Amino acid sequence: MMASSPVPQFLNPDDAPALMRALRFCVRLRGHRFLWLRHRRRPQAIIEASSQVEFYDDLLGCEPCQAGIITLPQPAIPADPGEAVNTIREATAAILQYDKFPVVLGGEHSISLGVYQALAGKYPALGVIQFDAHADLRKEYQGSPHSHACVMARIREHTTATLQLAFAVFRKKRPITSIRKIVP
Repeated sequence: MMASSPVPQFLNPDDAPALMRALRFCVRLRGHRFLWLRHRRRPQAIIEASSQVEFYDDLLGCEPCQAGIITLPQPAIPADPGEAVNTIREATAAILQYDKFPVVLGGEHSISLGVYQALAGKYPALGVIQFDAHADLRKEYQGSPHSHACVMARIREHTTATLQLAFAVFRKKRPITSIRKIVP
């Protein structure tokens, strides 16, 4: 499961913890024309900046970098958005297979569908809480049903256990029906 080539680690711990509890990987999407240039470096930038923060966390009472967070190599993400969702789902499912907690960093939130699908496969009662300025309920956007503007529409095809918060923008014709209870 672990690659032989070194991967920059989140929080840059001095040595990798012996007990892995969480596995993290980055995703850079190439198929989304609109947001790719703006977001493609964000996951790696988070990793690079993480070595510059204070390691000790008062609330946790420990150094999170010693808690067993291991950074995996980025999976090869296809340019096709639908295939990208499948790849992200498979990468997340592989982590879950080892009973580890997946932490997925991406440059934009259309990656959430693949992560959700893998988690829902293991935890069928899973609900989703979305904090976003937009509802992301479009049937398709820029010709793709897997666009960032469609992610919650795709997740709602699998569950009604969703809670969407912090909206700033709705299309005028769309009624505000997006707030639902977590437990159906």
